[in-house]
Amino acid sequence: MRTALSALVTDYGGVLDDHGTEQPGARAPLLVRLGELRERGVATALLSNGNSVPPEVADAGVLDVMVLSAEVGTSKPDPAIYHLTAEFLGVSPRNCVFVDDVARNVSAAVRTGMVGVLHRDVASTLDELAVLFE
Repeated sequence: MRTALSALVTDYGGVLDDHGTEQPGARAPLLVRLGELRERGVATALLSNGNSVPPEVADAGVLDVMVLSAEVGTSKPDPAIYHLTAEFLGVSPRNCVFVDDVARNVSAAVRTGMVGVLHRDVASTLDELAVLFE
């Protein structure tokens, strides 16, 4: 039996910066959804191999934790970074959904016990998140 999902971990590049068909300058739909889930009590984290995130994400008020590989000394797809992110959120990896646009990163997260969502486009990722968190 699967443990209840209570955390969403997502990459930035290729995911949170994907505006889909939205108007330029509008808030990215996945960033909006992250905020909605956080308001419902879902713990939220950004997990990025980058060394920084844009202020519009960092200051959006939708993230409980930001894990940047340059700051923690390991990077995706090393299993340690997924475990560390879950630990920072105070949950087991089995309680986490991980979203990334790189298949090997999603596969690595799944091997740690997370539910993996491979981001291909905004609409399908939003649909998958609706199923997982509704």
